[in-house]
Amino acid sequence: MPDLIGKKNVDWLPIPVYSGETKDTLTPSGTNQGEIQAVDNAIQQWGLENLVRAMCFDTTSSNNGQLSGVGVILEHLLGRPLLHFGCWHHILELVLSAAFGVRTGPSKAPEILVFKRFQEQWSYIDQDNYSDAFSDEFASSKLADSRDEGVAFCQQQLQQHQPRDD
Repeated sequence: MPDLIGKKNVDWLPIPVYSGETKDTLTPSGTNQGEIQAVDNAIQQWGLENLVRAMCFDTTSSNNGQLSGVGVILEHLLGRPLLHFGCWHHILELVLSAAFGVRTGPSKAPEILVFKRFQEQWSYIDQDNYSDAFSDEFASSKLADSRDEGVAFCQQQLQQHQPRDD
């Protein structure tokens, strides 16, 4: 995103804080050290040193690494452990990636090409004229067993305890 005077592009780190009211700031970032400094400065500036109890972050190792992740360093700066919340969107990406890897083998590329191509073509897809694979007789016959197994698995899982209760 452009910096405040529009001269160059910079990374921005949103820092939302909630304790009865919400405050936000956009702070230039880009490196672990930049994120740590930005968050620590905001905590000090807002007088929240004794109030911070948890943090939410994406699941990159720079944020949740056990030795030098932003979360670990912030815990050290605050002098106490914090509850780590991995962003649910990023957690689901990890689950999907693992499931995809079981079927296709591990990927050495940072992006999976078939998903990248799908993303690039999304705007060209007529979403009002959607039909799934089961609308096609040939595809439906090839996928019927997998569909039935998938539905049975989901039904079985719903009968078991759901720890998040959602």
